Amino acid sequence: QRKRGGVSCRGKEVMSTLGNTGATNPGSGTAPVFLGVTGMCASAVLIHGLFTIHGWHSWEFLSLLLVAALTSRLKIKLPGMNGNMSVSLPFILIAMTQLSLPEALVVAAFSIFTQSVPKRPNKFRPVQALFNVSTGLVAAELGWQAFHRGSALHFNPALPLLLGCATYFFA
Repeated sequence: QRKRGGVSCRGKEVMSTLGNTGATNPGSGTAPVFLGVTGMCASAVLIHGLFTIHGWHSWEFLSLLLVAALTSRLKIKLPGMNGNMSVSLPFILIAMTQLSLPEALVVAAFSIFTQSVPKRPNKFRPVQALFNVSTGLVAAELGWQAFHRGSALHFNPALPLLLGCATYFFA
């Protein structure tokens, strides 16, 4: 049943685009699989992090954890883009470069979870928070590994920093 500019699907009007003219996809069956794989990868990252505990940088860790958690609720609107960026991002990157792996993972997970909690409690979606924390943990692990392995090569100090940050962003 055609309606003005859209296609009717289960009583809802869905807009067609050039790429999917006439085709609708009310839900994807691969989303739960993707979420499960992402959750398993994050679990593997956490287990790996537990086995690498060697020493805690208590003051640095606690201060970065506190600042990242407090700033995760703040957002910066990026000019020319539809999205925004969390202010806690630089603190996650600092944690990746200055702290041990377990500490960096805790800072990233806590900051991203705090960022995922909406201002109105009735809008909280646990699946979305789990996905956000899982992808953040995997990205933090990969960025941490890239930075520390690059630092072990003793090249220009800017190169491992660039490598670690790029890996975090593209993971």
